[in-house]
Amino acid sequence: PNRITVELDDGSKITREVKYPPGHARNPLTDDQLREKFNACLQKVNHQHIDDIWELVMSMNRYTNVFWDELMDLLIV
Repeated sequence: PNRITVELDDGSKITREVKYPPGHARNPLTDDQLREKFNACLQKVNHQHIDDIWELVMSMNRYTNVFWDELMDLLIV
């Protein structure tokens, strides 16, 4: 769990806890959240490559060894 406590100027405290942060198996990211995180991690890559990499990774269960060669080619910056 993640817990944070903030003490205010008046001395009162506010505490919040998240047992399962976003991305945890019990609190998975939505497809939109996953895509947003993916884009943020690859922000320095050519935009067209980001789309190609996303499509390839999201359909990787349909690929065999050819997948890895194609993915590695797309990841070269």
